[in-house]
Amino acid sequence: MSSDTNGRALEYCLTKELISVFSICSLDENTLRDQNRDSVKFNSLDQEMQIYYISQCKKLAHWIKENKINGSSNIKIFRLNDNAAKKGDVTDIRIANEHSSYNISLKHNHDAVKHQRPGGLYQQLGVDDKERKATYKMNIKDIERSFKENAIKLNTNLFSEVKDSDISIINKMYSDMCDLVIIELNNLLYEAAHFFRFLIGNIDFDKIIVTENEIRIMDFSSISSPSSLRAEKLNNSYIKLIFDNGFIFNMRLHTASKTFNNNKSISLKFDTRLESDSVKVFHI
Repeated sequence: MSSDTNGRALEYCLTKELISVFSICSLDENTLRDQNRDSVKFNSLDQEMQIYYISQCKKLAHWIKENKINGSSNIKIFRLNDNAAKKGDVTDIRIANEHSSYNISLKHNHDAVKHQRPGGLYQQLGVDDKERKATYKMNIKDIERSFKENAIKLNTNLFSEVKDSDISIINKMYSDMCDLVIIELNNLLYEAAHFFRFLIGNIDFDKIIVTENEIRIMDFSSISSPSSLRAEKLNNSYIKLIFDNGFIFNMRLHTASKTFNNNKSISLKFDTRLESDSVKVFHI
């Protein structure tokens, strides 16, 4: 089962339980559509996982009602799509009434904060240096070209077969790409706070990580903005980001597709996760 299916099924399940605990509530048209779509994904889970989702979501929904929403009337529940995230709102589910609003970034069994592409680094940093950006893009193409020249000798377009035949070809691409990104992060003029907010979002929210054993709630509100960032290379595919406000992230570079095409850019992404932070954490 894909992580997308699991994630959307979890959002469906929590929304359904929120509707149950807030007996008088309303959903907007987009949320109704998402619930209808994702009921199919929830029902595609095996029975054991459905039971686990329902149990944890019931517990979470009651906790939210008791601790996060003032009053139980005129409740509105929203499920937000990826377009909101592109604008810095990482909310998956929002519960609101005239008294309060509560934003949830919901995760199933993982604590990833972002899955950004190295090619979009200048936009992520808020840097508008067209000449240097063009050089950066050209350097990315050179790294990709070198990979393809070596991989094509293996007569395959599958990353898995390249890995099995000669893993050094992939490791070199990862290593060169990480080196390039680190150079930009440590030498460009930009506001560290801009990149920080790109990674965690620009609104107050709780990140809620649901597992079979616990529900972990991380309070991302009233966080001080950093003034500096240092990037370090951990190995061929890992970069550590050290912000001066106590937040440390690990970015793992990986392929976002099973195949590559000699006539197209290689699909690469960073899986960015929190290693250290200064947020309050609750366990229920």
